[in-house]
Amino acid sequence: YDPTLDAQTSSEVQSSQTASNEHAAFAARGLGMLCGLMRGDLQTPTNKDLYEALRITLTKPIAKMLRNESSIEILRTLNTNAETPTFVWNAGMRDELSLFLDRMEKERDGRGL
Repeated sequence: YDPTLDAQTSSEVQSSQTASNEHAAFAARGLGMLCGLMRGDLQTPTNKDLYEALRITLTKPIAKMLRNESSIEILRTLNTNAETPTFVWNAGMRDELSLFLDRMEKERDGRGL
């Protein structure tokens, strides 16, 4: 997700990044739905195990953002540095998360588990 799209970006790059931003937004909304955090038309059954895994992986305040219908807040938070009284999220934490996810991907068996 890149919140810095601007008019100076070439149309080909901008189009590609716009598509990437949309995919990221749909993925965040999908995670919120898989956890059962969404309300209204997007409401689904609660999946406490998945939500707990995301709370541990992303931190509790960031995981709570998955309940928002608009994914912009969580995507901006995940891609910027933030230090508030309720949470800290920075480049080091993003790197740790990326390494963790890479390791998990490599350790999956042939069935995707």
